[in-house]
Amino acid sequence: MNDNNLYKIGAISRLTGIPTVTIRMWERRYGLVTPQRTEAGGRLYTQEDLQRLGLVKRAVDAGHAISTVANLPNEEILARFKLDESSTDANLNEPIQLAIVGEYLGRRISQQGDHDLFITASSFNSIEAAKQSPSAATKIDVVVVEKDFIDITSGKEIAELRQHLNAKVALVVYGFGDSQATQALESSLIRSIKGPVNINQLARASVAALGLPNFAEVDAPEELQQLLYQPIPARRFGPARLAELTERSDVVKCECPNHLAELITSLNAFEQYSEHCENRNKEDAAMHMLLHVTTAKARRMLEDALNHLVEFEGTTEAG
Repeated sequence: MNDNNLYKIGAISRLTGIPTVTIRMWERRYGLVTPQRTEAGGRLYTQEDLQRLGLVKRAVDAGHAISTVANLPNEEILARFKLDESSTDANLNEPIQLAIVGEYLGRRISQQGDHDLFITASSFNSIEAAKQSPSAATKIDVVVVEKDFIDITSGKEIAELRQHLNAKVALVVYGFGDSQATQALESSLIRSIKGPVNINQLARASVAALGLPNFAEVDAPEELQQLLYQPIPARRFGPARLAELTERSDVVKCECPNHLAELITSLNAFEQYSEHCENRNKEDAAMHMLLHVTTAKARRMLEDALNHLVEFEGTTEAG
């Protein structure tokens, strides 16, 4: 098959609105699709995979559990759940209302004319100008932010802008950024797409962004909400290192390193569990993401404490 007819997982995620972590979980747990692999091990999906994932997502969004639809053929899903084969997530009753932030992107979109899927409700030359404007009086579905580059700090700024404009979701069109930066945005449930984009690409990306769970739908304290706009920290201790520290009760009188290592091991397990737990709908997905991110933050705090304690005890080199 020609590689031009294959999609990477990021493209599949943007086109279907399914987070990449959910796609991988559906593959592993239910065998929903079986992607091809590049020489480096990356996933490649066919047009048939794209159609099946999009169909299953529509059934799940309609309230049906993934476990009840994953093993059904496409025809049975359409018949059993009364889905229209010709319909797509893009067939909306009303055009998507966009707020576009970025001088170049705003001009590019305005030059290409109107689009059936969206209208530009407001436009700003910069994030600073958007922040200084009054909160949007009209409904904004998607705030589209143009950035020359993204880093791990971009999520908080964009999330705050989304809240200021009362937009449902945020989409970032960026020029440059590494995988850590895009993962940090994904952990904040902010959709990102590599620029430049044309009007049709922007329309598809906006539809996909609206398929994301919204943290505003979760009744969580503000301090927890703020954690969600920060990147998920990498692990400081691997399983072997934690096991070693757990077994050191015969070396020092204080057993705190052992207890901390056990706690971190448990948090590692729950962090993975919450990331891959089955989601019944967008609200459920948002709540599980909240659990996943806050568990990761708690795990990192205990890792820092354990590292400091190990240095204090002088029993071994710091991790």
